[in-house]
Amino acid sequence: MAPASSLALDVGLALLLVLMAGAMAGLTIGLLGMSNLELEMKCEAGDARAIKIWPIKRDHHRLLVTLVVANAFASEALPLAIDRFTPSPLLSLLASVLLILFFGEILPSALFSGSRQLALAAFFIPLVRILMIILAPINIPLAMLLDRTMGKEGMHTRFQRNQLRNLVALHARATAAQRPSSSAPSPSSSSSLWAGRARAYKSIVEKPPPQLLGTDEAHIIQQTLKLHRETAQSVMTELAEVRMINFESLLDTETMARIIAMGHSRLPVYRGGDRRNVVGLLLVKNLIVVDPSEERPLSTIPLRAPLAIAPDYDLFSLLNLFQVGRGGHFAVITDQPEDLEHAWNHGTDVPDHVNVLGCVTLEDVIEELLGEAVFDETDFREHILINVLPSLREALNNHGSDSSSHRGKERVYATVVRCALHWYHVTRSRRRRRLKAKSLSLKPTNSAREGADERDDDQGAADERTPLLKPEVRRVW
Repeated sequence: MAPASSLALDVGLALLLVLMAGAMAGLTIGLLGMSNLELEMKCEAGDARAIKIWPIKRDHHRLLVTLVVANAFASEALPLAIDRFTPSPLLSLLASVLLILFFGEILPSALFSGSRQLALAAFFIPLVRILMIILAPINIPLAMLLDRTMGKEGMHTRFQRNQLRNLVALHARATAAQRPSSSAPSPSSSSSLWAGRARAYKSIVEKPPPQLLGTDEAHIIQQTLKLHRETAQSVMTELAEVRMINFESLLDTETMARIIAMGHSRLPVYRGGDRRNVVGLLLVKNLIVVDPSEERPLSTIPLRAPLAIAPDYDLFSLLNLFQVGRGGHFAVITDQPEDLEHAWNHGTDVPDHVNVLGCVTLEDVIEELLGEAVFDETDFREHILINVLPSLREALNNHGSDSSSHRGKERVYATVVRCALHWYHVTRSRRRRRLKAKSLSLKPTNSAREGADERDDDQGAADERTPLLKPEVRRVW
């Protein structure tokens, strides 16, 4: 048997080798098994532990060689250290195997792959740095050899659009699963209509838990990721349905009332009785200084120049143009955008070969981005809910007072509401599907692929936003 001092030294060395083997095995799982993308995201969020780990993790092969060599050294040296204070080589081998198995593999693997993976990995980073410096003569050549033969590991893992959409969908389902379900009143009663409307508004302002992605947030993200595939024609309003005003109109009381009744902040102006001959864009707010009694000609009002874009122009590029103020948040869809812009710039009528298909506004793009309609005080749905239905309910209440007739009135009232709203949404969705079907049949043009940057160069600097049509053009009018 060895002296007591030598025995303590040998036991301490064996314990140190066990700890070293366990730390290296755990760090191999904890550091090398850590997702680069997740680590980068935590660095962007300012996590001090991730920031501490990332410089070491980036040199993947050198880190791998360092951990494997250190682990192999500790595992091979442990039987020799145990043999110094055990009577039998077989006993030392058995003890080293058991120690390495439980304290050098199983326990470290469980610790470094658990919830404290990031904290433990960050704690051992100074030790890893020291080992990388000590083993530099070994790990640097081997890492260079691995980089040359196997290639460097991709540090910047990125999701594709479909993968991102699926990831967001998983978050949305997790959020929905944690929300309590509530039973709605029977749709056969009128009170359920107003209660349903209250629930709808409540769901809009209701916030999800801060650690979860809200349903609306997830939906908007998914819509954003597919916005580049949607075309202007798929969301446009066809020319026959666009509310316009004649260039030869007089701004009298009747015309001003008609403009206000249209409920739009911008109106395209056409000339010569041909709705296809769009000559500019009227901002309704400019009419606030116009006295209807003067019957001022519309031709004296400055008009804005809208955008002229191709039918297959993608909505993301169009949103970029709207964002810098181009076109007064209004675009005219045509097969020949260059010819249409040439006619506007020179104050001439739109040539006969130019086919104007319809118009797109910023609201149309925002609705596509949100994936649902954006209603305002002039929309049909609000008109039904605020004006028509209360009048209908009052009329039904004034017709009879017995309980049976009351239940019948409630059923009639609920049926009318459902039919009216269903008609509105079905009509809107059918028009959208029809336009999308048309857009799919179009052949892509080069103009739709040029993007917002090239169009910005052609149309001037961003500080010339939504330019007025040239003065000489207005004089021609």
